[in-house]
This record gives sequence, structure tokens and C-alpha cells, in this order.
Amino acid sequence: MLHWRMLRYYKIHEAAEILGVHPNTLRNWENEKRLIPLRDPQTKYRYYSKEQIRDFLLRGTNAKISTHWGSDFITQVRRDELIYADHSLDAIVSSLASTDATADAQLFPLLEQAVGRGISVRFIRNLANEQMRRRAKLMQRMGVETRHSEVQGITISIRDHHVVRLEIPSENPDYRLNILLHDPKIGQSFQKMFNLMWQDAGNSQATPSA
Repeated sequence: MLHWRMLRYYKIHEAAEILGVHPNTLRNWENEKRLIPLRDPQTKYRYYSKEQIRDFLLRGTNAKISTHWGSDFITQVRRDELIYADHSLDAIVSSLASTDATADAQLFPLLEQAVGRGISVRFIRNLANEQMRRRAKLMQRMGVETRHSEVQGITISIRDHHVVRLEIPSENPDYRLNILLHDPKIGQSFQKMFNLMWQDAGNSQATPSA
């Protein structure tokens, strides 16, 4: 039998909470073939993956969307994220994310300033990755909370519960893409997803050894 919970699929009531709807709405969407869940072959329970929920949130939205290409623009949007945060910045950092020492030199002082002015900063990242672990230790000294999860794919950050940034990895710096979504409802949905992942992620005190 497939262990759904180990693979981090969400039950229907959890998916409904993330999307801000009643579970019956998800059942209706399934009938309309708008959002079709997976079914446990034994129990027939509905399950929704993180990718399904993320993709659904991005389809058909009226949110204000902006895109930024290239390493210079990506550094700028990361700077803006730290400068304009009012109370929180949460990020799910992919192991595929770029690790640019020059960018770090610009961003780390801003990160320290953000924490210093009371911004809550939390990161979920793969601490089994040596580079990620090294950067996490530097950030933890600044007061950034970090938890371990084997994150792959895109990087997602949520600023002040209403601005969502999706960073698409690429080996070519010119083809790195950031998508910004300015929408409170979508931001709150991503925030709920982050909070569930934060609960599931391992505590930073249990950092994997080198």
C-alpha cells in the first residue's frame, strides 16, 4: 500500500484550507474536472499534491503578475523583498537555487537589517546539501529560523502573506526567471501551504551532518 502521508500529499480538508474553500467545493471541482485529486487505491480517499495546489493557484488568476529575467534582476527582486518586508518573509529554498557569493555579499547585510527591525524570517531548505547548510548557519547567526526538508524544483517565497515570488532555476544565469504575484488571497493560500510544510520539516537542531 502506498504511504500517502510520507509523500506529503494533502487530504481534502487540508487542501480546502490552503485554497480557502469548503471541501465540497473541491468535490465539485473534481466533477467539473477543474482539480482532480489522486485516490488511495485501498481507501479511495482523495489526496492532493503540493504541485497540484501550486499549479491550480497559478491558473486563471487575476493577480498582478510581473516577471524578471537574468541574475541582475533576480538579485534586485531579492533585495526588494528584504527592504520592503513589513513583518514576515518565508521561503522554501530549492536545492537547485543559485548560490552566488557576490549576491550574498549584497543580500546578507539586508537580511541582517530585516531581522534587526523585527521581520520574522523562516527558511525551509535541504540541509543535507553542503552549500545550503553553510548558508543556513550564517543566516541562523542573524536570527533566521531554518528547518530541513529535501526541497527540489522551484524556490517559493512569501512576503507579508501577500506577495509570492516563484524563482525558476536554470544553469544559465540569463535564463533564471522570477515571477511575482501581488495578490492577498493567493498569498494567504501559499502561506498556509508554507505553514503546513514548516510543521512537517525537521527542526534546525537536527541538522544533517556533513
